[in-house]
Amino acid sequence: MIPVKKRYHIIFAIILGIITFSYTIGYIIEYSPQQMIGENAPDLADLGDDWINARPASDGKVVLIHFWTYGCINSRRSLPKTQRIWEKYKGEDFMLIGIHGPDFGYDKDIAEDVRKSHLTYPVINDPLLGNWQRYGGKYWPRAVLIGKDQKIKMNIVGELGYDRIDERIAKELG
Repeated sequence: MIPVKKRYHIIFAIILGIITFSYTIGYIIEYSPQQMIGENAPDLADLGDDWINARPASDGKVVLIHFWTYGCINSRRSLPKTQRIWEKYKGEDFMLIGIHGPDFGYDKDIAEDVRKSHLTYPVINDPLLGNWQRYGGKYWPRAVLIGKDQKIKMNIVGELGYDRIDERIAKELG
């Protein structure tokens, strides 16, 4: 027989587990990155002229938009992966656009961070998170692949999946 006090702890743990599980499932259902696949890509908001590494020309190209923030370790770990993709496809009908959305006060000026990270593709700061919101952002890092037809082909959240992005870029360019 389980003592009464332990029964309450067990019941509390079960209820807490059910609530946590329900919240997690609800959150996954509420936001799935796959929801945008096949839709027309939202236009990028006018970001001004404060580009690092040149302003991109993306018309008629396969475009990878990489949303990141320097204040997030996952974002920083994704930067070498996006740089490798850029190095591989930059001579083709491909454009990689890095859009930095500051998460903290100390990561608002990113020119030095881009230099330290050895990024050579176009990057711009989006301090008001306009493009982040336009693309339904909730997590960093995030990569959205847009085909030449302006439809979203992939929408990857997190620091994994860049090998799949690479394969899909090759397919889109093929």
